Amino acid sequence: MNSGVIAATKDANSCSIPKIKSIVSYLPIDSDNWVNCKVLGRGGKSTGKYKYHCNVQFDDNSIRCIDWENDVSDWKQTPDNTLTPLPENNENVTEEVESNVMIVNDTQISQAIQVELHSWRENGVYTSIPDGGQRFVAARWTCGEGQSGDGAKFMRARLVAR
Repeated sequence: MNSGVIAATKDANSCSIPKIKSIVSYLPIDSDNWVNCKVLGRGGKSTGKYKYHCNVQFDDNSIRCIDWENDVSDWKQTPDNTLTPLPENNENVTEEVESNVMIVNDTQISQAIQVELHSWRENGVYTSIPDGGQRFVAARWTCGEGQSGDGAKFMRARLVAR
């Protein structure tokens, strides 16, 4: 078995992507102008459908996801001073997160779960059967705030299959 042939085939079919937190210039496939950006992170799992996607920040601080396999013809590492980085203390992000934080107590969540289970029983969503070694579906509860038609807020719980 010739390892050179395997390596050549692998190199021909693979795509390299820049490292996270690196400053790069890339050449879009549909343009002759190089674009500077900072790589913020992956846009998908390394083994998934979006393994060549990266979230990047441009000079104007806008953020976008780039597909390095299909949208980039060439890229190179650039000096750190070519792009204005995001603030290290992430002040804007912290303010946004704090405005979306919801403080609830366990009784609100328990009540929401009970309401959902009651709804499932009323609508005949499931049938209880004895354990006979059959396969099962893993699930988890997701909880959030709902709003009724009159504007009243309440806790909502949903059972989600994994």
